[in-house]
Amino acid sequence: MVAENVGSHLPKVSCDIAGHVIAEIPELRGDATVIKILQASIAENVATLLHVFENDMPLDRIEVPAAALEYARRLAQRGIPLSAMVRAYRISHWRFLQWCLDELNRQDADEDLATATNRPMLQVSFGYIDRVTEHVIVVYQQERDHWLLSQTAARAARVRDILTEKDVDLN
Repeated sequence: MVAENVGSHLPKVSCDIAGHVIAEIPELRGDATVIKILQASIAENVATLLHVFENDMPLDRIEVPAAALEYARRLAQRGIPLSAMVRAYRISHWRFLQWCLDELNRQDADEDLATATNRPMLQVSFGYIDRVTEHVIVVYQQERDHWLLSQTAARAARVRDILTEKDVDLN
């Protein structure tokens, strides 16, 4: 019931979470593309986690959302620190749980039912975030390494051109 009701407000929930992330992490501000992919990543992660809740899906069968992987790549390409990405996941998770707990309170569940709901919700959501962050960290590192290698290769080619006195635009 909690997942269904939170899911019925998915655009609002995703926008709220993204607003908190952007407000808390200055490195993520100012680049419209990064913000757009952040919003897509949040929406896909929230939708996936709500499906996990509703359908009792095992976490080891969950694929990391495509937007989350692309978000990691874009941050790596822009030199945004990995710590900013990981922090975004922690802030998003905190805000997502607030939405879920607020919804549980609206259900006016008795204390035993609330406790019985909270524990698996916390366990599954932490497990999901752990799984996703492990994957996006690997993607971030791979993209960062690739990007740095490309930059180094381009710089080396320019140096070779200068040393061999090719017609080089010095600007």
